Amino acid sequence: MTELIVKLKDRELQRVQVEGVLTRIGRDHANEVCIDNTGVSRLHCSIKFENERFVVYDEGSSNGLFINGEEVLAHKLEDGDEIQLGKFSVNFVAERPATAEKLVDMSETAQMRLRGMRPRNPVETTHIPVQEMGRLIAGHTGRATNSPTRKQLVITDAMADEPEPPAAPVALPQEGRSQGPAVILLTMTVLGLSVLVAYLLLTR
Repeated sequence: MTELIVKLKDRELQRVQVEGVLTRIGRDHANEVCIDNTGVSRLHCSIKFENERFVVYDEGSSNGLFINGEEVLAHKLEDGDEIQLGKFSVNFVAERPATAEKLVDMSETAQMRLRGMRPRNPVETTHIPVQEMGRLIAGHTGRATNSPTRKQLVITDAMADEPEPPAAPVALPQEGRSQGPAVILLTMTVLGLSVLVAYLLLTR
């Protein structure tokens, strides 16, 4: 395991485990190691894993990069080396030799930090059919809600499970029922008059 220990005047501030082949150090919060101080450049230096070992590079910092008291542009890091950035120091601790297989090219967390985003916690997602979800919601009695979505799910589930009720007979208005006999009587009268007129015409 490889660690970077950030110190200020022999007081330990933070420990950062090196998990990728690229580790950035600077004032910008997008870096894997952030030192929020004006004496440290936004991107002060970077540590890269090359040819089975870690190498630190100066990334054009304003105050320079010092390793064990000597100003350098690049340096192959060894266990116990001290990286100086202004009044801060970063101790390089390597308990055992690192291998490329144990390091990721660029972790998702590191990429999100570079974009100024917060890493998300993985969440397992379970897909439930709409009708089954409606049954589950309807079964939670005593947890009624005014949410339109839950109401819609319950209604959809009821419509899918319950058969449609038979259509009720259409009730005739009372006025139509009372006029039925009068209409029949009027029809019979007209029919009788028609027969009478036809008989008179034939007997002439």
